Amino acid sequence: MKVSPAALPYLRRFGVMPAHVKPTGPRGYLSKGDVLAYVKKQNLSQIVLKRPDSDFIDISELKKEQLQVKAEPAPVKAEAAS
Repeated sequence: MKVSPAALPYLRRFGVMPAHVKPTGPRGYLSKGDVLAYVKKQNLSQIVLKRPDSDFIDISELKKEQLQVKAEPAPVKAEAAS
């Protein structure tokens, strides 16, 4: 899918996958307006990633039940040299 440069920050900001938005721009491009219309339609305007210019997503405010945490194996103790 072709995505206009103006639409990229908004896709990141609201965590929207381009495949979920119908492109209406020239030559089939996904425009900034397409993304903003999708955000409004899906009521995502209240959801904003804290750092829109990076791939980092802050999960510090999520509840423990929302996270799937894998338990790490217990460390193996080294045997003492004889």
